[in-house]
Amino acid sequence: MDSRVALMSFVMVALLMKGAAAGIHSVNWTVPSNKSDYTTWANTTTFYLYDQLQFRWSGTHNVANATKDEYDNCLKTAKVLSTSLITLIDLNTSGPHYFICTIDDHCESGQKLAINVTNVISPTLTTPPPPPSSASALAVGTLFAIVSSIIVTSFIYRFTLY
Repeated sequence: MDSRVALMSFVMVALLMKGAAAGIHSVNWTVPSNKSDYTTWANTTTFYLYDQLQFRWSGTHNVANATKDEYDNCLKTAKVLSTSLITLIDLNTSGPHYFICTIDDHCESGQKLAINVTNVISPTLTTPPPPPSSASALAVGTLFAIVSSIIVTSFIYRFTLY
């Protein structure tokens, strides 16, 4: 395949996939120097439906999904979502969401985050993403988009030569 066809295919796939990304909010997940740092940040940030939180940290931390009571009282009964150094959380429901670190006294020291997700779809999305259970359908859809764009680009390229 000619390099121009490959380039055109890549551009078409990029354009098709452009509208599929929601807003990603990066959280430097560490024990803050000021207990109100995460609250201040959350209060000045708009979290839309289908946005994502990306927790990043070094050292010994985790991120746990907490209830309001677990958040308010730093209860370590919260469900730990990840111990990875980078964790991506999908915000697929509107309303309040609570996250804490359950390591040592990190939560009590301010390593906790409460956000409110609006019921408005992220403006960076052109259509809502599929439900989380359809991950394989998303992969098939992506593959279909790539193959379709290559086929269409090949036809366009052939017709421009003749």
